[in-house]
Amino acid sequence: MRCNTVAILAVALLAHVASFQLSAQEAAPLAKAPFNAQQAKQFQQQWAKHIDKPLVHTNSVGMKLKLIPPGEFMMGRTKEQFGNVLKEAKKAGHAPARMATWEMLMMPGHRVRITKPFYMGSTEVTVGQYRQFCEESGYKTEAERGLDKGVPYKGRRPICTWRKPMVWIKLKQKDDEPVLHLCWNDCVEFCKWLSKKEGVEYCLPTEAEWEYACRAGTTTAWSFGNFNTFDKQGHEHMFVSEDPQGKHDRPSRVGLKKPNAFGLYDMHGNVWEYVADWWHRFTYKNSPINDPTGPPEQSEKGDMRRIIRAGSFDWGRWGAQSVYRMRIGQQSTQHPHQGFRVAMRIKGVQGVPPAVEPFEQRRKNKIDPGPQKVDTAAADKYPKNLTIDLPGGVKMDFVLIRPGSFLMGSSQGFGDEAPVHRVVISKPFYMAKHEVTTSQWAAIMGKDGRFKFWATMKGEFDDAIGPNKAMRDVSWNECQDFVAKLKKNGPGREFALPTEAQWEYACRAGSSTKFHFGDDASDLGKYAWFAGNMIWPGGGRTYSDGIPVKGVHYHTVGMKKPNAFGLYDMHGGVWEWCADFYSKNYYVNSPLKDPTGPKSGYLRTLRGGSWFRYAKYCRSAYRRFFYPAANGDGVTAYISDFGCRMVINLPDEKTAAAENSTNNQRTVNYTKLARSLVRYQNNPVIKVGEKGKWDDQTLGCFTVLDDGDIFYFYSGGTQFGKPKKIGMAASSDGINWTKYENNPLFPGSMPYAIKVGDTFRLYHPGKDAAGKHGLLMKTSKDGYHWSKPKLVFAGGILDPCVVPIAENKFHMYYCGGEKITKDGKQVWEFKTHMATSTDGITWKKESKPALPLGPKESWDEKSHAGPCVLKLEDGFHMWYLGSGTYNDKTAWRIGHATSPDGLNWTKSSTKPVLDIGKSKDWDSGTFMSFDIVFRDGKFLFWYAAAPTEHRDETKMAIQIGHGTSMVSD
Repeated sequence: MRCNTVAILAVALLAHVASFQLSAQEAAPLAKAPFNAQQAKQFQQQWAKHIDKPLVHTNSVGMKLKLIPPGEFMMGRTKEQFGNVLKEAKKAGHAPARMATWEMLMMPGHRVRITKPFYMGSTEVTVGQYRQFCEESGYKTEAERGLDKGVPYKGRRPICTWRKPMVWIKLKQKDDEPVLHLCWNDCVEFCKWLSKKEGVEYCLPTEAEWEYACRAGTTTAWSFGNFNTFDKQGHEHMFVSEDPQGKHDRPSRVGLKKPNAFGLYDMHGNVWEYVADWWHRFTYKNSPINDPTGPPEQSEKGDMRRIIRAGSFDWGRWGAQSVYRMRIGQQSTQHPHQGFRVAMRIKGVQGVPPAVEPFEQRRKNKIDPGPQKVDTAAADKYPKNLTIDLPGGVKMDFVLIRPGSFLMGSSQGFGDEAPVHRVVISKPFYMAKHEVTTSQWAAIMGKDGRFKFWATMKGEFDDAIGPNKAMRDVSWNECQDFVAKLKKNGPGREFALPTEAQWEYACRAGSSTKFHFGDDASDLGKYAWFAGNMIWPGGGRTYSDGIPVKGVHYHTVGMKKPNAFGLYDMHGGVWEWCADFYSKNYYVNSPLKDPTGPKSGYLRTLRGGSWFRYAKYCRSAYRRFFYPAANGDGVTAYISDFGCRMVINLPDEKTAAAENSTNNQRTVNYTKLARSLVRYQNNPVIKVGEKGKWDDQTLGCFTVLDDGDIFYFYSGGTQFGKPKKIGMAASSDGINWTKYENNPLFPGSMPYAIKVGDTFRLYHPGKDAAGKHGLLMKTSKDGYHWSKPKLVFAGGILDPCVVPIAENKFHMYYCGGEKITKDGKQVWEFKTHMATSTDGITWKKESKPALPLGPKESWDEKSHAGPCVLKLEDGFHMWYLGSGTYNDKTAWRIGHATSPDGLNWTKSSTKPVLDIGKSKDWDSGTFMSFDIVFRDGKFLFWYAAAPTEHRDETKMAIQIGHGTSMVSD
């Protein structure tokens, strides 16, 4: 990894960090979450001053509105929050898998930037404020016109209106209580009236604005705290039906509870609040970063549903979380627990620049190196069709899928389907002709309660059972159990769920259109059971002779036309689980050959659409995610449409031969690979910033974190003669980088980043608040926004490289130095040291240096620095910087060493593995830092270099190059 900065520079840097104090921010800073209540108020005050507007605006109806500054936050449920809420659900007696079904509506968590300041009502609109509107304008709400859901009300109770709410309890509201029984249009009309009255724009807030204003800089379940503090704090901040408050049958007066950090009341509980957006369950996977406004039109179902937020007086704590979203028909008037609050736009105000999506351009470009030569000969020895016998005489039919290449994804679909990229399926495999049927499942797993339930569905119009019905109600976890038992039933067969790449390749069957039969969705009914032709419970459906559908219907496999490979129901039917973890960004950096998805995750992928979904979700490229322990995605009605399809993966003959070899030779010679580093031809890949930028003169010590999907780059940078600061960039391929627009992140240099579980950690030398020197650690949930530093290792630590060895074992390799007398002169000599830890926070230093210097007149005789260590199958590998005399000047180059345990090291050669560039090249002077990762059978490396001899980094033009090892045999 790292950097060979001399001790004098290190001392200067530490002194800088020690003396550093937060300078006055710009007049109008971006409010990046997380931030605390004090900072929230400061952001509001700074923006009020910047735009010359009051912090609190009181309008003509007595409504107080608070100024909300531009900001950035993670919207929706993040991975960590998802895990926490499932744990809490289990404690509360809720089934985690069932809870996860609701949580999917709030996922995936995604970055959002609100670019302009706006005002938000400090409370919900009150009865008194709405009365003034109706009396001045003569407006009658839809309920007052006798309507509910857009049609004349036909309920058993008298119709409820805002004037006569909740008639069943004869509720008498006061003017300072929230107005009830409004439809979405009634709220919009109020905003139009108020806008005309005052000459400014009032509106319903967008869902993103609402959640940003509700969170007020927090990342917890509620803006006031988390589950562990709810019992103590919850009743102080929100009005919900939850102990110790008990069950409520009416709303509270507004503003009685404590406000959030932005000064907004009742953002949790009291009444649900309409927002501007149309409802769609899949909004978040395609949401833009900047000022999202939701889907451009209502969902395919055409039920005119809008989003409501906040929870209500008759709901408990769960629905009142900051993240929680519900939907309701925009013409519903008889629900007793919905109201609204308004936002006010500010004319002529400049906000903050829009954020740059790191992979926006990458998603637009097709990643296609051209047709790939694929050896298909291995498929010739296998039969085209294969039948597997299961217990009880049940059979499972498979079709041979030959190797090939295809373009995966779509540029016309959702954001996670892009970019379109070439994929090579290098090995033949078998795929089941049909989705797993109920008889096949029962033959392997037996019949459980699901089968007993289906057996009760024997009405006149029911069609729910039968041996060839697609198996449904299955979770990804259950599919793994099914696979395991299949393997026992047929030893030697590598049964599995298909990878996403295998699935799409098999589905397309040589096509490049939306569906395997073409682009015209009107033909889908010939090939698929989907919402356009499937008979299912309710929904006002009738048979062709007009008889109402009253029963339960599930499809029989193989009744529609197959694709060109002979596979049935690849579109529609049931959602089919795939083997892969899900990541929205995986395609940005998907490997060319046999991709298997991200290395880790918490959601799994489904493909193909279902009988319950519309045509666009049946497309070959459409991707769906879900919690692997859940077996369906119904919310208010249970939808039974999760199933699976099996593949049999055939053995790789080369790998099998290697594994069965009597001498058990490794297939990869990592040491040979480690010594075959080759530069990328178009270096440098990361250059100094434009003139006037914080890094316009030099880059320096850096680290690259490989997250499986994304490369994160953290580097020290500066202008000549100025203290260093750390900034970041991101890339999908390690070559094309996008610098974070909010650079620099913080003062410092020599960063090293790792990921422990879901948490990013960044280590760098510095000085803590108490003035103690050593190694500082910051944490982050997204790699962009970082916590305050914590001192984790005291002493002179330079160039840290932290390596997670096991769950409770960490190694750290670092550079340490001292002054010695050499040839009669006092010089600094650096060596590579190491420390160990059980948690990566508390460290124990090893007594001896990890690596000895080279002999006199060798290339690394003077100093070692910048260690980078990887733990691989054959042990540990270290790359390090060594300094020696080169053409009568001091130059730093890269060497390599190996170790069986990470403690005892042997240099693999007396020569460097990478030398400085040729004369007059940009990297011809010296190396300053480097980092290496292992991915897809090769080493990827990045290095900081300069055309001049090593000296103070703040006086050198250092940029970043890239390269790889030669691909292994």
